[in-house]
Amino acid sequence: MMSQQFYPAGDVKKPLLNKRKPKSTNLRACITPGTKLIMLAGIFMVKRVVFLKQLTSGLLLVTGIVLIS
Repeated sequence: MMSQQFYPAGDVKKPLLNKRKPKSTNLRACITPGTKLIMLAGIFMVKRVVFLKQLTSGLLLVTGIVLIS
């Protein structure tokens, strides 16, 4: 008996390797908990919020829309 050899189909795509390394996120020194920030993206754009803390993923945790300037 002859052993059968199978070859991969030509239309099967191989997943691309992710060579990108996550870079560390640095927060500006002037941004401390309690600082008022202005949102620059999303549905809350140009709204004022209060900065709470920076998450380990690099995202900023903010609260509510500040109505009093």
